[in-house]
Amino acid sequence: MDNYIKYIQLPVNKILFDHYAELDLNEKSLVVLLRLIERQKEEFNGFDSLISGTTMTKQEVVGIIQDLIQLDLIGIETKEIDNKWVEKYTFDTLYKKLEQFLSPSVESKETSKEVISEVFQYIEGLYGRALTPAEFERISEWLSTDNYDPETIKEGVDIAFKNDVSSLQYVERILSTLKKKEKEVDGNYLKPKNWLDGE
Repeated sequence: MDNYIKYIQLPVNKILFDHYAELDLNEKSLVVLLRLIERQKEEFNGFDSLISGTTMTKQEVVGIIQDLIQLDLIGIETKEIDNKWVEKYTFDTLYKKLEQFLSPSVESKETSKEVISEVFQYIEGLYGRALTPAEFERISEWLSTDNYDPETIKEGVDIAFKNDVSSLQYVERILSTLKKKEKEVDGNYLKPKNWLDGE
């Protein structure tokens, strides 16, 4: 049981965690926002689950959510599911605001926000779905920390897609191999096993 407790982790967007104050958020606002993000695929069922385990009151949480909406960090979307109208919170504007905090090393390569945004849109278009927060963070790290060129990332995603694989871990192995070998991929796509085994 002790080891089980140690490995219970909540994925947190590192860019948000590092820069929440610059978005005019305090620690209570950050906790509420993280809890909303954690439940983004669920129907909103009231404030009890947001308050549970915190020192905040319902009134505080309601006020914080109103502030998040006014700051344009979250939105509310109403959908009809099983003949019932339900409300869900959306975070598209939050993720767009987080793009501004990408490392200056990316900007030094004259990689504009538009180009970075295009990478995310390209991958979403290829996968036919929106990226998850974890995927958004991982791709952002490729740009800001690993300094991969946007075109190289798109090329790596293309190779994975042609092998019917959408795992970013797989794409990351491709990018690492391309960087290590310092050569262009000429269309001779290897099978997933080759990339993952480092062959």
